[in-house]
Amino acid sequence: MSRGRIIFITASLLLTVAAVLALREYLMLKRIQEVFRQPPAAKEAPASEMPVVTEAPKMVYGVKRSGDIISARARFGAFKKAVEARPELLRAWGSLGWKILDDTPALCIRHLGEETPFKALGVVSGECITHIDGETVNQPMRNLGIWLTLGARSGIRIDTLRAGRKISYHLVKG
Repeated sequence: MSRGRIIFITASLLLTVAAVLALREYLMLKRIQEVFRQPPAAKEAPASEMPVVTEAPKMVYGVKRSGDIISARARFGAFKKAVEARPELLRAWGSLGWKILDDTPALCIRHLGEETPFKALGVVSGECITHIDGETVNQPMRNLGIWLTLGARSGIRIDTLRAGRKISYHLVKG
């Protein structure tokens, strides 16, 4: 076989694998989106119809605070696996909504659930995520890239606004 043909076959296989992985992640994100689109369960719904939420593995620990900078260790892979296995966990952990704050798009926490792994960080309802690793949160391709690489990341910085005050979370792989 010629060298050009080998390169072509190898490149074709790699592109096929990449396409399958991208499709898998896209479908996962669609499932997550559907969880957020579902209306909250009525309070009078029978317990048998309510989603069962089990305690997630400890995902955030070793929290240290220095003014408006919060550092912690995080199990990114555990977080991603938990969400992929049970996207409904996100609804139990809280709800989000978009806002524009001083011409900056922000993803704001409308409600923070009791079982959320982010409580250890001191995250509160009303806090608005403005940047992830220095980039605004309204960049879908960048956000997809963060999701795709989450399990392998060594760290992530999330900047938020809380009552007009900038809070920065620095999470490193734990």
